[in-house]
Parts: sequence; C-alpha cells; structure tokens
Amino acid sequence: MTQALARKLPDPRRKPARYLAPYLVMGAFAVTFIALPAFGLQRSTLSLLSLAVIFGIAVMSLDYIYGYGGMMSFGHAALFGFGAYIAGFSLQLVSRELFVGLPIAVASTALLAAAWGILLGRLEGVAFAMGTLALASSLRILIIQWRDVTGGTDGLVALPLVEVFGQGLKPTAVYYLSVVIACLTFLVLRYIVRTRYGLALQAVRDNPMRAEAAGIHVYAHRVGAMSISGGIAGMAGALFVYLQGSVDPSALGWQQSGHFMIQLLMGGPGTVVGPMIAAIAMTFLQHWLSAVTTHWELILGTAVVLFVYFTPRGILPGIMDWISRYRRRKGA
Repeated sequence: MTQALARKLPDPRRKPARYLAPYLVMGAFAVTFIALPAFGLQRSTLSLLSLAVIFGIAVMSLDYIYGYGGMMSFGHAALFGFGAYIAGFSLQLVSRELFVGLPIAVASTALLAAAWGILLGRLEGVAFAMGTLALASSLRILIIQWRDVTGGTDGLVALPLVEVFGQGLKPTAVYYLSVVIACLTFLVLRYIVRTRYGLALQAVRDNPMRAEAAGIHVYAHRVGAMSISGGIAGMAGALFVYLQGSVDPSALGWQQSGHFMIQLLMGGPGTVVGPMIAAIAMTFLQHWLSAVTTHWELILGTAVVLFVYFTPRGILPGIMDWISRYRRRKGA
C-alpha cells in the first residue's frame, strides 16, 4: 500500500513539465539558430532571421509588463524606436563601439520608460493602454518635426557600422549577437519573475488592492517593471539599427505596436519564450505572404483569428494543455 502511494505522489526533486518547457523550447531555438548560417544562407535570408530575432526580443520585453505585470501597452514600438534612434545618434556623435552605444541606448530607453511609468503607473486596463498610445504618438510626432536632429520622415540613414574593439560588425556577426542577446534576455526575465520582486509584480497583476493591503508598493513595482521592459525594448531597437544601418519614424508607429501585441497574444502571455517564437514565425509568415499575394494582410489576419480561437491562451500554453490532456487520457 505504501509503495503504491509512493508511486502516485510526485517526486519533489523533479521539475514539472510546464516549468521545463520554456527552457527546452529556448534551447531548441538557440541550437537551431546558431547552426543555421552553416547551411550557406543568402544574405537576405540571414537579415530576415536577424530581424525576426530582434522583434522577438522586443516582444519578450512587452510580455514582461503585460504577461507578468498586467500592463497592456499600445506604445511599445515607441520604446523600441527610441532605442534605435539613440543607438543611431551614438554611432554618429559619440562612438561606433558596441560597448558604448548599446548601454547608452538601453539606459536612455529605460529612463524614458520609467518616466512613462511615473505618469501612467496609477492607471489600469484600457486607461493605461490609451496612455501609452498617446505618449508614443507624441514621441513619434516630436521625432518627425525635429527634422534638423532626427531627419524628419527620412530618419537616420547611411549610419556607420557598429564596431567591437575597432572591428566593424558584419551582418553575420550582428545575427549571432542578436541570438545571444535573445537567449540572455530570456534567462534574465525568467530569473526576475521568480524573485521576490517578480512574484510581487504578479501579485499586483492579479489583484492590485490585495497586493497593496499585503504591503506591496503597487506604484513602485509598476514603474520598475516599465523601466526594465523599456531597457530591453531599447536594446532590441539598437540591434535593429546595427542590422539595418538606418531608422525612420515608422519604427515607432502604432502599427508596429499592434504587431508586437498580436505576437504576444499568439505566443502566450506570461511564458517569455512563447511570444518570441510567435514573433519569429509571424515575421517569416508576413514576409512570405507579401511575396506571393497582394492580399497577404487578409490571409495573415485570418490566421491570427484562427490561432487565437483555437489557442486562446497562446501557442505554447495550448501545446502544454494538449500534452497534459493526452497524458491524462493515456494514464486513465
């Protein structure tokens, strides 16, 4: 009898499948994307892969404030674009060195996001989302109108290559850099959400009033989460400039923010890796559809609706739910 009960009780030393799944998916991503250039990919394909990974980093940053903080942002592309512009200014005016320009872009965007958090941290739900949209629109208009500095609608063009210890980084090097940063971002965010701060942020997401009653400073946690998320989004924007060699106001547009939000919802909020994989898949799907048909937006929109209908919690949680149901049926 005792042995039978022991077989049924879970081993506390074993990690549950839902805990390990994101790490397994991220490990598969890292191995696959590191190996892909060995197959002699064309430069255009490598650039598309890099762009997909960069967008994945940006969506991971959005997942942190929405999936774990409950703050829906419709202006996240503005943080992404702001980091891109700061990285471009650094290449032109400060230094071409990666270890100079990238920290400047990250810190500047983190400060901007913290300022947004200070202004909007007491808002919730739709009010917060509309506030981010308004601030993002204002930032985009400022960049367009400040033509002498930002280049207006043309943006910053023909930027010099970013360098590491005096050596210019070619597209392949930027690709590997993006993959490494994506993996590190995943590990850092997964660590943060399991710290006391991360758990408190999730308590704020679930019930702000109860969290406040428990002694959690709701406003401070929201501002901090915005700052961390903004820094990561700015880092993705800097990588975008290092890859493209240019940036224009379209990078800050609400359309790009909408794409980030759609990719987040498809991948599964609160999983970190799910939104990144969805961002990569959506980037490639959009590129392929636009090459074969002029009605690609209709097809892509239909695919998004079907994904959300059949996997309302996102792709990764949907797959895990399917595996759990299959194991229960098999064990029954």
